[in-house]
Amino acid sequence: MLAVAVALALAEPVVPSPPDDDPLRWTAPDDCPSAQHVHERIADYLGGVAPQTDVRVDATVVHEAGEDYRLDVAVVTASGTTRHELASPRCEVLADAVALIAAVALDPIDVAQQIEAARVAEPAPAPTPTPTPEPTPPTVAPAPTEPPTPLPKQRPILRYALRPELAMDFGPLPGFAVGGGFALGIFSRGWRVEVGPVLLAPREAASRSVPGATAEVSLVAARARGCGVFGRSLIELPLCGGVELGVLRGRGTGATIDAQREAPLWAAAIVGPGLAIVPRRFIAVMLGVDAVFPFVRPAFELGDETVHRARPAGVRAGVGLEIRVP
Repeated sequence: MLAVAVALALAEPVVPSPPDDDPLRWTAPDDCPSAQHVHERIADYLGGVAPQTDVRVDATVVHEAGEDYRLDVAVVTASGTTRHELASPRCEVLADAVALIAAVALDPIDVAQQIEAARVAEPAPAPTPTPTPEPTPPTVAPAPTEPPTPLPKQRPILRYALRPELAMDFGPLPGFAVGGGFALGIFSRGWRVEVGPVLLAPREAASRSVPGATAEVSLVAARARGCGVFGRSLIELPLCGGVELGVLRGRGTGATIDAQREAPLWAAAIVGPGLAIVPRRFIAVMLGVDAVFPFVRPAFELGDETVHRARPAGVRAGVGLEIRVP
């Protein structure tokens, strides 16, 4: 155990970083031992107060429901930084590991002396007395027992999400369009379902036969989609598909003589991958790119001229900040 700890503390440095006054930074869930407990364990290994050195130990413990506690510990010295990851079903084990790593980094010689002294002072085990054989009782057949009742399987925890988002779109409107919306979602490990509105700001399509005549086209729709989610912890990779239903609104502008308003049906299939960066359990940055395939292609006319028709396929990129509970 000592050789492993010394190797971890004295491994090849990666990135230099200046130390802080306190040699330990301990960040862990509430059900883990406190920073004071870890300081006390370091003092136990060193046989007293830690020496004043340029060593710093940054330790962070995270815990996802149904998983082991995961420890990320960085040992920072004047020559660089080493980083290690450990996992255990008990947070106390990780706290003791951090204390041993920190003690070895602060004063490896003193830790070795403390461990050797404890080994020498350990009393030899008392000889085991030879038990007096007892008369063997008559064999009695055991009573039949019922098999243990299996424990019910734990159901996945459902979580909920709200995500405002910005979008850039090419396909339904003339040229590139910008817009946004939001998504309400429900998800668990491996899947998610979400619904929400999509709004694209108006874009103009100019007439080629009537100078100054234009049509202003915008999109108002509702979207529903389901996703399979791959990855876990910090990075998630959703692959989504769904449908979009709404209206493609248009009206004549500019020098148009007969400024009519139209709102034909818009219906489309959407499919595409995404990326979620989850720095904390309750927040995520969501990125996505969807292919948009309309079931119908609404068109807008000025007089006898068709000034715009939705394209047979489009693409939409979006970015949003998602709030998650619980």
